[in-house]
Amino acid sequence: MFEAVVNSIQSLEDTNTADKMIEVFAEREENENFDIFTKIEITPFHSFTVTDNGNGFTPDNYRSFRTADSSLKWRKGCKGIGRFLWLKAFEKVEISSTFREGEKWKERKFSFNLNGISPTDNLKDSLENQNKTIVKLEGFKQNFRNKSPLSLEILSKKIIEHCLIYFLLDNCPKIVVRDSLGEIFWLNDYFETNIRDSLHQDEFSIGEQHFILYHVKMPEGATTHELHFCANKREVKSFKLNRILTNLQGRIQDGTETGFYYAGFLTSKYLDSAVNPSRTNFEFEENGQIDLADNLSEKGILNTASKFISSYLCDYLDEICKKKKERIQNYVSHKQPKYRYLVAQRPATLDAIAPNITDRELDVALYKELLQWD
Repeated sequence: MFEAVVNSIQSLEDTNTADKMIEVFAEREENENFDIFTKIEITPFHSFTVTDNGNGFTPDNYRSFRTADSSLKWRKGCKGIGRFLWLKAFEKVEISSTFREGEKWKERKFSFNLNGISPTDNLKDSLENQNKTIVKLEGFKQNFRNKSPLSLEILSKKIIEHCLIYFLLDNCPKIVVRDSLGEIFWLNDYFETNIRDSLHQDEFSIGEQHFILYHVKMPEGATTHELHFCANKREVKSFKLNRILTNLQGRIQDGTETGFYYAGFLTSKYLDSAVNPSRTNFEFEENGQIDLADNLSEKGILNTASKFISSYLCDYLDEICKKKKERIQNYVSHKQPKYRYLVAQRPATLDAIAPNITDRELDVALYKELLQWD
């Protein structure tokens, strides 16, 4: 579904349409026992329909669609295989597109599944005189459906997160997300109200490669702190920051009612060139630039970006660290005095201990530090 939304955004980039619009309709499984007031037993989504008023399936675009590894949109970072990813998660795709060809309006309708395109002779004159393309992803496969959000709000925020670079660049078309229960979210409004004001960015270089790191506070829609490596204006790979920054555990309290989770988005021409064909990972080793003292390895980039994240969040992390040390000092003083000498002589060992663990987990962590010192 993300892939279909990105395709719509890119299609609208190439049009002169004044009112650029994308609609996402998320259809749920039927549930006769559903109570619209209590919202008990919300059913999962089983199909997604993405509609836009972009260029549509013109002869060039349709020829590209039928060509594996198409290079039509390589300047946008497209590898020409995104449509095959649809069939990894869905049984079939139904496509309808109206577009202008010369002085006439044409319509193209076809199905796409593992057997190919049907029918292949799918072009006819259209009674409609407006650009409109509908992509319906049907038959959401169970293993993917089980991992998909149930909440339309969370799904909407995941779309923003995946396409954040487009929202950042101020040329994002209007995007609305609806479901079969009548819920609706205008993504541009949510971004302007809840995300843009919290944006901050850092620029840095590793060797000769330049990077831009966007910092975002996510009051809702996120459940963990993450750094996203982006390529060609979209998120490719995410890293959980609690595994890198020990004190970054749980929602950060900033005096607001909800607090926030941190999301970082790292962009670079180097990342654009290193992304793999399916846009699921990076191939740094094959880029020919891995020899810069290993600084451009995944680990090297991650460690450098983490330093800027620590600096951006320093006020919150300092407060978390302060409370953590007070808690450990109190625990050692009143419950486990055998660790007093360790804490007094090697205070840096506390940096590796997470702030939100139980007393039992804390005892284990301190014992491990004591054994290593011994």
